[in-house]
Amino acid sequence: MTDQELVDRIKQGSPHDRDRAFGELVSRYRERLYGVIYGMVKNHEDTDDLLQETLIRAYRKMRDFRGDSSIYTWLVRIGINLSLTHLRKARLKNFLSFDVAAETVASREPLQDRMAEETELQHALRSAVDHLPEKQRVVFTLRHYDELSHGEIADITGNSVGTIKANFFHALKNIKQHLEKHYPDLVKQGMEHETPSA
Repeated sequence: MTDQELVDRIKQGSPHDRDRAFGELVSRYRERLYGVIYGMVKNHEDTDDLLQETLIRAYRKMRDFRGDSSIYTWLVRIGINLSLTHLRKARLKNFLSFDVAAETVASREPLQDRMAEETELQHALRSAVDHLPEKQRVVFTLRHYDELSHGEIADITGNSVGTIKANFFHALKNIKQHLEKHYPDLVKQGMEHETPSA
C-alpha cells in the first residue's frame, strides 16, 4: 500500500485496520525518524522517549494531516518540534539546577566509552554540530544526516528554501571554523589527504 492509502485507512478504517496501517507506517519510517531525533538530542534514552512521543502524537493528530507534504515530512516536523522543546527545557534545567553537575560526573565514564567507539573525526564533527545555533543545527542535521532536500527541509521548518540554503551555508562555515579552532590537526590531515602527490 502507498503511504496515502495507509493514511486513509488510519483516518477511516476500523480500529483494527487503523492500528495495522499505522504499524506499517511506523515500520517504514521508525529508523529514519530515530536518526533525525538522535541527531538533535544526542542521547539514546531521550531519543527513545521522543520517538515514542512523536508516534503517539502523530497517531492522535492523523486527521489533521492534509497531504500538503509527504507523511514522512509531517512526521519529521513533529519529531523536530518535540526535540527542540526538549532541548530548550534541558537548557533551562541546566541553567537553574546544580544537580546536573552530579549527573554529568556520574555519566562521564559511559560517555567516554561511547566516544572511544567513534573515530576522532566523527567526534570532532559531532562537537561542531552541537555548537551550532538551533536553526542551523536543525537544517544541517536534516540535510547531512537524513539527506533531505532543501525543499523538504523548508516544508518541515516552515521557512523558505532561500532561508534553508542560507542556514546550511552558515552551518558549514561555523563547523569549519569550529574544527579549525579545536581540531587543527584533523583539519591539517584532511588538507594533506586532498593534496595530490607530485
